[in-house]
Amino acid sequence: MGDEKARLFIQQLLKFLVIIPVDHVGISQALVSKFSDSKDAIQYFSALSFGCRKIVTRNIKDYKFAEISVILPIFFVE
Repeated sequence: MGDEKARLFIQQLLKFLVIIPVDHVGISQALVSKFSDSKDAIQYFSALSFGCRKIVTRNIKDYKFAEISVILPIFFVE
């Protein structure tokens, strides 16, 4: 995918998704959490503090402690 196609794709995604900030609090919570993958933990705690209702990921297994819905991308686009 070229740069222009990537830009158009991201513009389309932004009509349906919100890209949330990652902050000190989310990272601090992630570092002391039960998550086995720190990147997933940072994403999760950032989503939680921002009030997200869902996380869309291909890696559902790492979110077993999640208090919000975690779904596969295929189910998001349906």
